[in-house]
This record gives sequence, structure tokens and C-alpha cells, in this order.
Amino acid sequence: MTAAILQQMLATVQVDIGGRGLQKDPVRNLITETRGDFERACADLASHAAPHVAIVTGFYIAGGTPPAAETDGPPGAVYLARAIVELGGRVTLLCDDWCVAAIRAGLAVHGISTAAASVLTLPAPAECIGWKHNEYWRWLLDRIDSPTHLVAIEHVGPCHDSDECFSARGRDLSQFTSPVHLLFAESAPRPPLLRTIGIGDGGNEIGMGKIPRDVIEANIPLGRTIACRTVTDWLIVAGTSNWGAYALAAGFRLLKGAPLAAEMFDRDHEYRVIESMVQAGPLVDGMTGTRSVTVDGIDFESYIEPLERLGRLSTPQA
Repeated sequence: MTAAILQQMLATVQVDIGGRGLQKDPVRNLITETRGDFERACADLASHAAPHVAIVTGFYIAGGTPPAAETDGPPGAVYLARAIVELGGRVTLLCDDWCVAAIRAGLAVHGISTAAASVLTLPAPAECIGWKHNEYWRWLLDRIDSPTHLVAIEHVGPCHDSDECFSARGRDLSQFTSPVHLLFAESAPRPPLLRTIGIGDGGNEIGMGKIPRDVIEANIPLGRTIACRTVTDWLIVAGTSNWGAYALAAGFRLLKGAPLAAEMFDRDHEYRVIESMVQAGPLVDGMTGTRSVTVDGIDFESYIEPLERLGRLSTPQA
């Protein structure tokens, strides 16, 4: 029964509502290449009595009005943070300086103190010039205890041919974005029991290196150019990355036998969360570049439907 519910949760959030090309090739695509990853990520997170999860988020929209982080990623990050801290886990949210205010605003609406979920500003790109994996890990472990999990939610990562990090339109964002992908490298001197999870929707995010480059090229526009090479242990592909984070939170809590509170699936509550982050960040829609309570150009009514369905799947049946 639980396995079937997890499969339904995943199917709910893997609808390609924005037409990104997640399943353009019906045989090999971003969905087929990640089968089983969602269930394994939920199970591993749930296997820890008190996990310490470091969550990386924030995708810069250089052409936004104003230039800012997008609305996909940060709302999912604070949602997942709440799901974890409510059961006694710890969370450290890692983001660039242009995303900090939005994260703090979202945590406040969720009623989470920064003592339970701390926010750590990543070092600026100019500060990291020439850094290797060990130097980035040294920077992090000088500031926090070793995490059990490292999760990237809608965070751009380097392409296969260079260290450039590309937007869906092919714009290099590396000058705006700290090279936090260094923490995810398999060769990095990271904590031995650390597990990594990537959540993305466009092929250019941290974690997408788990999918062969030719598969991303065959399914995603500009796929060969923008495909991220950074691998994670498990990769969750969703119609929007927020949806993937919602599903991970719901699946984790389902396996813990402690389903999320009804408020977590309430459209008005989630609207307030995103609205507060848009205002405080600011955040902008990644497709339109405007400050609005929309995600990837999707109107809120359509956007919120998968979250409400996750709520129905999470509710114990009489």
C-alpha cells in the first residue's frame, strides 16, 4: 500500500505542465532514467531518526524585473525544511545572498525559527575562484556540523564542457552563482555517510548528471549545451522543482508514519508563503521574469493542484 502511494505521489508531480520535454522521447527520457530514485530518497531520509539536511536552492534570473531568484526552488526548500524539523531533524538552508531574504520570509510564514532551520549565505563567486572540492567543504564544515543529506532543489550546475552554468535559454549564470556544486562531487572529501538528492525540471540543475547527456539532448531544448554534469545519489524529476520538493516531504513523512498537517496542503497557506517570498526576496517567475505568485509561467490555480492531490494521498483512508 505504501509503495503504491509513493508511486502515485511521484506521478502527481511528474506532469510536464510547462512542456519542458521531460518525456519527449517516449523510450528514454528524464522520467525513465530516474525510476526508483524518488522512493529510495524518501526511504533513506526516513531511515534517520534525526537527520541533518543541508538544502541548497536559488536559481538566478538575470533578465528578471528585477534580476532575482526565481519562484521555483525556494518555496519547495522551506516546505521540505518544515517537514523535517517538525520531527526533530535539523536543516541548514544554503543559498546565495540574493535569495536569503526570501528564504527567511518563507520560514517565518511556516512558523519555523532560524534556530530550527538556519540560513547560511554561500560564499560569493569571486571569493571561490580557483576553489576545489576540499576548499568548499572546509568552508562549510567550519560553519555547520556534518550533514547526513545534501539536497539541491532547482539549483543550476556546470555543463559537461566547462564550468559554465547555463539557464534554460543558454545564458551563463556562473558569475552570479556560488559554485556550490563542488559539495556534490563524488571525488569531494565529504562526510563518508552523506547522501545526496537532486530535484530539477529542466536538465540544467544539480543532480542531472545522473542522466546521460544524450538523453537530455534528445528531450530538452538546448539540452546538449545546458545539461548539468553534477551527479547526485538520487534524482527527482518533476514538472516544477517545488512539486518535487513537496512530494519528497510528503513521502518522507508518510514513511515516518507522521503525515504532514492539513495546513501544508492548503492552497491559501501556500499562496501566503510564496507571496511573502516574492515580496521579501524579491522572487520572480522564472519564465516571465516578473514578481508574481506564479511558478514557471503557470497560473496559481493550475500550479497548486498537485499539492492538493498530495494532500489527499497523504490522508489516511478510513
